[in-house]
Amino acid sequence: MLRRAGERPEGQAHRAPPRAPGLSGPVMGEAAVRVAAAPVGRRRARLARDPVVVAVPVGVVMLVLFGLPLLRFLYESFLTSLGMTRAEPPLTVDNYAALFTSGLAGALAVNSAVIGAATAAVCTVFAVAIAYWLRYRAGRLAVPVSMLLVATMFASYLVRIYAWRTLLGANGVINLGLAQVGLIDRPLTFLLFNSFAIVIAETQLYLPLMVLLVYAGFRPLDPAYLELTRDLGYGAFHTWRRVILPLMAKPITVAALVAFLFASTDWVAPAYLGGTSTVLFGVQIQSSFMVTGDWAAGAALSFTMAAAYVLLYGLAMGLLRLARVGDVVWPE
Repeated sequence: MLRRAGERPEGQAHRAPPRAPGLSGPVMGEAAVRVAAAPVGRRRARLARDPVVVAVPVGVVMLVLFGLPLLRFLYESFLTSLGMTRAEPPLTVDNYAALFTSGLAGALAVNSAVIGAATAAVCTVFAVAIAYWLRYRAGRLAVPVSMLLVATMFASYLVRIYAWRTLLGANGVINLGLAQVGLIDRPLTFLLFNSFAIVIAETQLYLPLMVLLVYAGFRPLDPAYLELTRDLGYGAFHTWRRVILPLMAKPITVAALVAFLFASTDWVAPAYLGGTSTVLFGVQIQSSFMVTGDWAAGAALSFTMAAAYVLLYGLAMGLLRLARVGDVVWPE
């Protein structure tokens, strides 16, 4: 008898579709669920790696902990100062006007720029040399030396400042040692209460951090690149000029800016090791808040300093872009 296509013979029972051998009904159901859920899992993984999604929680925390206090601080800088720790409306720009018309901002900027630039320059030279040694020459010593660098950062800030005062003072270790061996007959007065003492102390304070920042920039720079330059006949000078410095320009610049920022805004080291001619931004801000109680003037000086550093960072990044130096490409 002729049958239509797909028609079962008369009396033949309905047969279930064939199953894969070894898979029961519930197992097949679970497999189907996993297959259906796979695209959802991939979408969630992509979403978790999305930069915007990752940045949102951090941005909210930064806004609450830093953004809102800074906005409040900016508001304080426009209030009218009424004496010790009192600043009330109406809003005014007199605090900023007094800062610039008195010449105070210019003097503080010069002192801060000199101390910050000197500290950043010394730290940069030593940090690049140490970080290069750690990355390409230290071998098994890289980990213990890095741990020692980190350990020095946990030492008390004030203890290190007082240690330098003990070393550099008129009756300090250096002067007493030089006098005992007969090299001097009077204490060396230039060692303390001047810019030299501040730069020496701040270099020791911020050098470990700079080494770690520069070392992090060296990490993606594979040693094979340096071996290739030697195979091409490059000497050490041309290797640094043509390979290392162009690739490391941005990490080194950022590390130098960090050292400059910390050194030029510090107030503890200038207060304990500097003289009256080495008043920096940080010293004046601390005096406005803690000595004279002029909170509005201190807030105005703080935001003037912050604006100057934002402009400095933008200028540095703009010069690097104009120079067309390359960035280190981090491996995936």
